[in-house]
Amino acid sequence: MIYVYLCDDEPVWLERLNKIVNNYQVKSDWELSIGYQSASPEHLLQYLKEHTPAHGIYFLDIDFKAAINGLELARQIRNLDAYASIIFITTHDEMVMETFRLKLAVLDYIVKDYPSLEEQVYECLSHIENNFIKNMKKDSSTITIRVAGSFFTILKHDIYYIESIKSTHKICLHLQSTLYDFSGSLSSIKESLGNDFVQCHKTCIVNIRHIKTLDASNHRIFFDNGESCFCSVRKWKFIVQKYQYTNLLHCDRRLQLAKNS
Repeated sequence: MIYVYLCDDEPVWLERLNKIVNNYQVKSDWELSIGYQSASPEHLLQYLKEHTPAHGIYFLDIDFKAAINGLELARQIRNLDAYASIIFITTHDEMVMETFRLKLAVLDYIVKDYPSLEEQVYECLSHIENNFIKNMKKDSSTITIRVAGSFFTILKHDIYYIESIKSTHKICLHLQSTLYDFSGSLSSIKESLGNDFVQCHKTCIVNIRHIKTLDASNHRIFFDNGESCFCSVRKWKFIVQKYQYTNLLHCDRRLQLAKNS
């Protein structure tokens, strides 16, 4: 979930922004939500200090009738949320150059008086959404899946196994205590998983690192979360070899760490 924060001391603009963001979320596949909105920069900062934001999106006025202005608010937000996307909604475009001097790394400036406010906000959110998805795909330790219109980013290490669902075009991803069903095929996801994942059956891919025991008499794989899956006879020997090799590597690493400590 990505959170959007709104701060403007004019209630009309605050409600208008809220409506625009919510409308974008309905039209988008992105999991987006209003995290907090306030007419007071001090109240917003207090909320952020208590909730530890990350990768938030901030639509801020510049000229507040308060002890701090929008530039100072943005500076403090940047200290709290290093990867924040900050957008100023303002009628005071003469203050734009000051944001460069302060090195606030502002994403965009939207002029309130322009009739295309909704279009400008949509463009900002679409830009952030596209970059977010691209960055997640580049991260080799995670995969991003789309479930019921929302995107979820999952650590590959947390995946136990993945199986195709019979008579559907969906696959099921098993975590320690969570399941995700989504459209796709094993062949399409296998390429992005890495060396720890092995296909044990035409309908199943397993994470070797989460295998607890192997039942040779029944060709069954048991995981450390209590689940199990079937392995084909043809794939069994390879699974056993991969499992033994992975365990041997882990033992060698533990011994090396013990010697160095």
